[in-house]
Amino acid sequence: MRGAFPSAAHVAPITAVARSACATFGSRLPPASDSMERIHPTFGEFWSALSPRHGGRPRPRATTFEALESREVLDATFTTVNDQVGYASGRFAWFDTQVNVAIYAEDNSGANYYYFDTSGTAHPTTSITPNGNGQRLIPNYTLNTFTKTSDHTYTLTVPETLPGSSYGPKSARMIFSLNKPLEVTVNADGTVNAPVPTESEFYDFIEFTYNAPNNPTGNLNINTSTIDQFGIPVQVKVDSTSVGVDALRDYVIDQYQDFTSNANDPFAVSLWPTSDKNWGTYRITNPSDVMDDATVAINKLQTETFLLNAINATDTTLHVDAAGFPTATPFKVKIFNEVIQVDGVAKLRDGTTNWTVTRGVDGTTAAPHVMSALVKPLGPAITASQTSLTVENTVGFPDTYPFRLRIGNEIVTVTGKQSTNPNGTTTWSVIRGQFDTTAVAHQQEAIVYFDSVTRLGYNGYFNAAIDALFTKYHNTTSKLELGYKPDGEPQQVWEGEVITDGLNPTVMRFTQQGVMGGAELDIYYPFFNQNKYYWAGYSPQLPVRNAPSADINANVASLSPSEMVFSCNGVFADNKYRSGEYTADELVTLANLENQIVSALNRGVALLPGYDASDPTGTWADGSKFYTTDQNHNRYAEFMHRDDISIGGLAYGFAFDDQGGHASDIGVASFSDVTITLGPWAAKSSPSSQSSLRFLLASSGNDSSDDDVAASESLSVASASAAAAPSGITSSIDAAMALLASELDEPELADEDESPDEAEELVELMGRVAFPGLRLFLSSRRAG
Repeated sequence: MRGAFPSAAHVAPITAVARSACATFGSRLPPASDSMERIHPTFGEFWSALSPRHGGRPRPRATTFEALESREVLDATFTTVNDQVGYASGRFAWFDTQVNVAIYAEDNSGANYYYFDTSGTAHPTTSITPNGNGQRLIPNYTLNTFTKTSDHTYTLTVPETLPGSSYGPKSARMIFSLNKPLEVTVNADGTVNAPVPTESEFYDFIEFTYNAPNNPTGNLNINTSTIDQFGIPVQVKVDSTSVGVDALRDYVIDQYQDFTSNANDPFAVSLWPTSDKNWGTYRITNPSDVMDDATVAINKLQTETFLLNAINATDTTLHVDAAGFPTATPFKVKIFNEVIQVDGVAKLRDGTTNWTVTRGVDGTTAAPHVMSALVKPLGPAITASQTSLTVENTVGFPDTYPFRLRIGNEIVTVTGKQSTNPNGTTTWSVIRGQFDTTAVAHQQEAIVYFDSVTRLGYNGYFNAAIDALFTKYHNTTSKLELGYKPDGEPQQVWEGEVITDGLNPTVMRFTQQGVMGGAELDIYYPFFNQNKYYWAGYSPQLPVRNAPSADINANVASLSPSEMVFSCNGVFADNKYRSGEYTADELVTLANLENQIVSALNRGVALLPGYDASDPTGTWADGSKFYTTDQNHNRYAEFMHRDDISIGGLAYGFAFDDQGGHASDIGVASFSDVTITLGPWAAKSSPSSQSSLRFLLASSGNDSSDDDVAASESLSVASASAAAAPSGITSSIDAAMALLASELDEPELADEDESPDEAEELVELMGRVAFPGLRLFLSSRRAG
């Protein structure tokens, strides 16, 4: 992985609702109504440690509650609902047996990780036995294997407190995958790796933290997230508040295709090109993940060759494949312990070379050598002036030209292939010292590096927008004003101006308005010498310097400035590296300022005024201005915020999208119901059959009761009856046949006593009337 960005795990009580597959949190206490507190958390310190991709830096502030109540038991139920017989653009619905559920979480300490089985028991992830490939995988359970309480309703009890803790699951994920289990890997220390959004599977997830410390017992924070991808529609409903994608999946995919249909739209590559032949495109991938998963090819400079003929100690002609070796003489080579000087080069018709040589130089002794003896260059593999280079192989490298390589600190442009050599190496023609780098000699086996992200339209997408923001506040009396209100403290205003100070890095320096001699918080200009490979070809408008420290260098060296914006990373998430510069409170403030700036860049409002205490209209807080300016903005996020895609236009289109309360999260101190819905698979106006899974979050240390549910929180996936199926049809195959019959106005096709031949005709007919998924399902049912 080349970059990391925060996860969408929160810390407040939640209730979730879903449409095709849905989960409901039901409490035995009265509805919170007047006491319900709607909170837009900004994650605070509650980062997900479940993934190396996610996590890494404190957020601006933690979710808190105005007044802490005594910690009393909350019983809650998650209900997950799944459409069973819905149709959409010829797609077949997903049945309970095809919906896989995996649940895992960490405890409040962040040191222990758990998965949950169908009984709700929490198991340490370190207890998972490696499979035959040596992988530890979070167990998946199909929806129908959970405890059934009624038709299409299943129940799972999840502890309100985890083992050895007084608190509940933190940064929990409930992953739903369709048709086959999603492989979620676990490291030897028990940490869990988040799914990679290049999997050839349909999946999505919700995240929640329940019963967090320093909050009333039973507090819940839950969200849907498209920070990585959109895979399937998922909604969460807490009591009367809903978030998530509630549009038909095919509609979302088709709309994104139309949205990015203009020629050369860089955002078109986010529509994951791989698709299932029956179910369609797998996902729409967030630009940050497209960039993060770009191909990286690494190889070595290789100018070794071998003797094509054996020689004795007196021979002065060597027959070799000289690809990659100098053509200007003299130069030296080595065979075993003998150093040989090459005095003349004669190219032969078959592409090989005869060297005229002086044997046994530099105090070595001439000796016989067998055919195929290894011939190594003495000195660098390539000189500073050489315009060709040879690599061991070209696996992972482009086969179209030109493209850029990095060798040490030098960037070279490969203009074409000179030859594929008999020894298996490849020689390229190159232009040296590109993009203000210096051509130098490189030694044998020096690393040659290629990153395909440099070819993406995303890679330089925000360059001009970044420069426009930083140059606006450079050499001017104007300052960028940003507001920040620490918890329990008065509103603060911070003023930023861009400083170019000698050889020091270019920064936007913030000082607190009205405070003399206070902290100076620096946000770095994201163009550095260390990441020049990723922005090469662009001319930054302000001075480019070295990264200020080893830690920050490591954080920015493999990220383009544009990727830092898309992923909310790099210079916009570096406070964890800067504890030597600032106090803990100052680091939190710095994180908030970085959060605001990168959010404004993603939303295309960075050139508007940042903050106005009297009137937010026309500032960074004005949501009506998001994605409407002429400045480049995150069009993936813009799409996910459309009202016809996400409920209320709320979404996690980028990692800091909760800045200003625009994300698809719900945080509450108390609640009655949470429902998680998967789908819709069919049009919203169509009746559907739904299934659900109820997950119980069990509490401990409460008054005993003959009703065990009184000591639990439940997460349930419940479903309605099969309203879409005609009367008398109970099996899935008969329901499918009846639906087809109604489409064709041939009710006799619904006869369950058709002959095998008639059934085969029916299957073929289904394929001709745009039910490919149904045709596949029936074929498999017949075969079984």
